Amino acid sequence: FPVEVGAKASAETLLQGNSPNPFSGKTQIRYNLSSTRNVTLEIYSLQGVLLRTWHLNALQSGPHALDWDGTDETGNQVPAGVYTCRMQAGDYLGSCKMILIR
Repeated sequence: FPVEVGAKASAETLLQGNSPNPFSGKTQIRYNLSSTRNVTLEIYSLQGVLLRTWHLNALQSGPHALDWDGTDETGNQVPAGVYTCRMQAGDYLGSCKMILIR
């Protein structure tokens, strides 16, 4: 899913989900920002264990994407299963489910 350079910003901050889903190697998490924001993206197991965190500072408004390769903070591959991606940007809090197959 290519992110257009200079794409018009939407009025909405939104976690759009990931593609492909399900995925085996890596997936792209897509989101949009209505204004410049600090963004935190986190990956959780279904048991509520935090596996990976990205702190992204002063991102401009518009579409963004981040690749996740199915690894935790230490670079270890996580097992196949269902994971939750959580995004916080200002007052916005959203989540989506991602399915990892091996």
